[in-house]
Amino acid sequence: MSWNDPQLLPDYGGPCFNHQEARLKQLDIHDDRNRLIPPWKLYKVLKPDTLILADVSLHCYIYPKKTPNEDGHKVIGSYI
Repeated sequence: MSWNDPQLLPDYGGPCFNHQEARLKQLDIHDDRNRLIPPWKLYKVLKPDTLILADVSLHCYIYPKKTPNEDGHKVIGSYI
């Protein structure tokens, strides 16, 4: 597992990103030649209409509503 500087992302910057020790995780995403795609190239490589295959785990929790505006559901992606 490799970790990179988040400033490598093309849309990183501004006052909202005041990270001191944040690191960008290299996800297990490969191109059609089975080469890892670095996080800062994902925007360019995974364009609209790109077909992807993903092995994911999603968990849905249903809890009592506290207010009428809540939907009572929470979905969490465990891993991608």
